[in-house]
Amino acid sequence: MESKSLNDLQIITLVGKLLLTQRFDDLGQLARTDPRVLEQLAHTMKDGQPPFFFLAATALSKAGPIATPYLLEGLTHPQHPVRQLAAMALGDTGESSAIAALVEALNDPQEVVRQAAAFSLGKLRARDAVEALLYHLKDNSELVRNAAVKALGLIGDARALPALRHTASTDTEKVSGWAKDAIMKIQGTHQ
Repeated sequence: MESKSLNDLQIITLVGKLLLTQRFDDLGQLARTDPRVLEQLAHTMKDGQPPFFFLAATALSKAGPIATPYLLEGLTHPQHPVRQLAAMALGDTGESSAIAALVEALNDPQEVVRQAAAFSLGKLRARDAVEALLYHLKDNSELVRNAAVKALGLIGDARALPALRHTASTDTEKVSGWAKDAIMKIQGTHQ
């Protein structure tokens, strides 16, 4: 798919059509080759209406490292759904440069943003985030505790084992179950 010959209005129309048909891989490819597509996706994520800001964040995650600055900016957006989507999308970029910002997002006042940040840190296998994730095993939100447990299991760092054992024996049934799974994953990688 070629976009270089299109004018700005045609780019907006093309991005809108591809978002509506959920052709995220195509949008990611276009965003890597045409800065106007990247800018339109970033603008839609920041200023668009539901469901477009969600679709744009998903497409940005397919653009790879080039989209990271826009997604990092989304973590500071005033609306929490945009922060949540940016945090989720950063985990899909594979960019370790997002780790520090995702650790900061673990302190967001909205639990869904903290949850998304924890999941993304797990996807990124962020060893530098282990201490922050361990702290969030005590979060008031079961959603966040669950995401932190899963992230720790994905990261696979043995430093998490004592806290995960405690969580497995004291938390809710759901979180305890995931903690046990995380323990098994970690122990399997260190044998």
